[in-house]
Amino acid sequence: MEAADFISQYKNKLLNIAVIIIALIIANNIYKAQGRGILELRQEKETEIKKNETLSDISRLEERLKDYKPLIDRKDVGGVLNNINSLAREASVKVDSIKPEKEVASRFFTKYPFALIVKADSYHNLGKFIASLENHPDVYSLETTSIIEEPGEEIRASRLTATLALNTYLVRD
Repeated sequence: MEAADFISQYKNKLLNIAVIIIALIIANNIYKAQGRGILELRQEKETEIKKNETLSDISRLEERLKDYKPLIDRKDVGGVLNNINSLAREASVKVDSIKPEKEVASRFFTKYPFALIVKADSYHNLGKFIASLENHPDVYSLETTSIIEEPGEEIRASRLTATLALNTYLVRD
């Protein structure tokens, strides 16, 4: 009878202890679930921060592209030919032929290729011409170069013939 007396005497307290234990278990489960939710939110926050950094990098690059676009977009075939001829004259190089080739359009830019055949009296003059092309503000890039040394008369120096594949670009909107 002692157990029955003990239970009847402390029945309310035992019931309260059982309710408290059940409440603690439920609270613990809720706390764990909230902890997982917070961890997921932190991971999402880090992902969004990385996305924002990438987007800001893209916008900075777009701004830089806008700065370069006026330099790149001043293209017409006549202007390109005039630039090449004037650079050749400055470097003491003779342009034998300039042949515009078919333009190549891509998603972001259009490439305008040219095939050039130039003659120079020295590698120095040829190098000066190529350097001035590649350093020109209108953005020319040399794709391929082929140089043939033609022996001249004994009194004259050898003459060089270079075949160049030159590109210039136009940014598309």
